[in-house]
Amino acid sequence: QTLQRVTWNKICVIRLVPNMEDPDHPCNVFEWFYNRTGFASRHAGYPAREKIPSHPEHSLEIVAGVCFTAATCAAIFHRRRTGQGQQVLVSYERIGLWMAQLMGTFVHRRADFLELVCPDRRGDARYANFTPACSAIKSKDGVWIQILGVDTKRHLTPTLGALGVKWRTYGCVVWDLITKVLPNSKESNLAKRMLPVFININKSISAGSSKLTYAELEERFARHGIWYTRIRDSDSYLQYQQVFDNEIVKYEHSRPIVTTPIRCD
Repeated sequence: QTLQRVTWNKICVIRLVPNMEDPDHPCNVFEWFYNRTGFASRHAGYPAREKIPSHPEHSLEIVAGVCFTAATCAAIFHRRRTGQGQQVLVSYERIGLWMAQLMGTFVHRRADFLELVCPDRRGDARYANFTPACSAIKSKDGVWIQILGVDTKRHLTPTLGALGVKWRTYGCVVWDLITKVLPNSKESNLAKRMLPVFININKSISAGSSKLTYAELEERFARHGIWYTRIRDSDSYLQYQQVFDNEIVKYEHSRPIVTTPIRCD
């Protein structure tokens, strides 16, 4: 015990657990990764599911290993920053939620994939996002940008102002509250009642960004203090010599190949 107390301030402990809220509870890892997160429902129950490639079982270990490595880096970083030992939990449940979110973002950009995996066939399905200030938007000249305003209360108003759609959006919100939210008193779930409001907010953000070029968005975001990052596609990475110097990408038979230790054929 004495040795543990002495060494605790010098070591990092990373635990890979199924459930973050109850890490010591024994349960099935695959259940938390696939079922509890809703990840499995994206691959079953739809008529066109045979067109969606299934995930190999080892994909769970691969993704978990990546997240485990990221947790290790974070623990080492904070140990150097604070001078104290760190304990980090990596949850299969959170990994599943993260993967489902990545897949959702991907299919929303591909109309043909959206029809395959999205349970809601309405066009509004892609705008059902309850954090509208933290979403992917597309500029007039085709550049994808991820805005990073996770705190909706803090970041939504500046984001709408930067895109020039604040007052119009507020007008739509008031109209939705009067005509759709308040009359829907039978719905006990507040999130479902408020969904029309968030759909219109997301539509306004998407419409506002589509009227501005990337340079204009950069200028406006800097002026309003909006947090964002550019989403780089695979072609844009090839413009940087650094990816070749660091052997991240190499050419095989005149084709650029990402040199990862995991090759999916």
